[in-house]
Amino acid sequence: MSLWIPYFLVMLIIVVLSLGIPDIEWYEQSGMRVRDWKSYKETFLMITLILMVFCAFRSIQANSIDEYAYRNRFFIFQNYDFATALDKADGEYINSILTWIISKTFHTSQGVFIVFGSLTVLFYMLALKRYSGSFPFAVALLMSMGIINTSFNITQQSLGCAIFVFFCDSIYERKFLKYILVVLCCIYIHNSAIMLLPLYLCGNHKEKDAKIKPYILLGSFVIFYVYSNLSVLAPRLPMLGQYVERAESLSGISTNWITILVNCVPAIIALVTRNRIDSDDKISMVAGNMCLVHACIFLVAILDNYIARLALYTAPFCVIFLSRSIKMFSESSRKIFIWGAVILYSIEVYLRMQGYVYIFNFAF
Repeated sequence: MSLWIPYFLVMLIIVVLSLGIPDIEWYEQSGMRVRDWKSYKETFLMITLILMVFCAFRSIQANSIDEYAYRNRFFIFQNYDFATALDKADGEYINSILTWIISKTFHTSQGVFIVFGSLTVLFYMLALKRYSGSFPFAVALLMSMGIINTSFNITQQSLGCAIFVFFCDSIYERKFLKYILVVLCCIYIHNSAIMLLPLYLCGNHKEKDAKIKPYILLGSFVIFYVYSNLSVLAPRLPMLGQYVERAESLSGISTNWITILVNCVPAIIALVTRNRIDSDDKISMVAGNMCLVHACIFLVAILDNYIARLALYTAPFCVIFLSRSIKMFSESSRKIFIWGAVILYSIEVYLRMQGYVYIFNFAF
């Protein structure tokens, strides 16, 4: 079946269930601790399990997507001992260790997606539970922005992204050592996570201060420079070698304008609402800065579609920021803002799915 049918059905189910979990304002008005979710843990667990099953047991057989490579790697690793698996890691040691363990534990390549998919969903959901302002809205955005949809293809990178988002407190709490350890963990899962190193600067300044903008512009230039010179840099940085062939094969294919404009919306809202962010709201400040980085990545992706993959690391922060920004709008404007955002992103991800050539199935 076409992916959009089960995708939006699951989205509808988990959003309806999540409506039973109050947002931050309810906790504040009732006098309860803001993150006291004990009364709603069953609902949260049910939502997480539904999404886990959806991600862990999907089966998309197509040579043109990364799932094919993951399944092949599983069968190759079945013949490796642990030392050989590490030797073939290409710097992605955690990914190789996980794949090796999975290849020795499961008899089917579906084990890769059961483990990677479940862990990705778990970290994403715990991050939303921890940082979002409106949990139902955040869950809707997680699906409608296509973050879960993207994890179907780039499963390995998605796990690194989910871990990074869950531990983003290291940015606004200014815990540099913890941040480096988290980023190293993500790099050992997927080499592209090296781009996360400079994002620690997103916690340096309030969004309304102009000082963060030069860093974002500089970062955009670095992304473009590195990607444009992969063939030159790859011999010096072996971790870039695997991207050279992909970059050359996709050279000149730009991201479509609808996707670019839609992904710039959170940055526009972040700029418009910058003066309304509470000085103590460090989470919104960091997430707002990440929205600006997210927009810059997509603007650079005008030159090459493959660059847009890096935006996976910033997309969850757009979810967090938008879910927290609703409190900056009047009561009458909130419903329009929420419905507008969900509909806008749902249309974009639906149009994206129409370009898929593979068939979605479940592997039960």
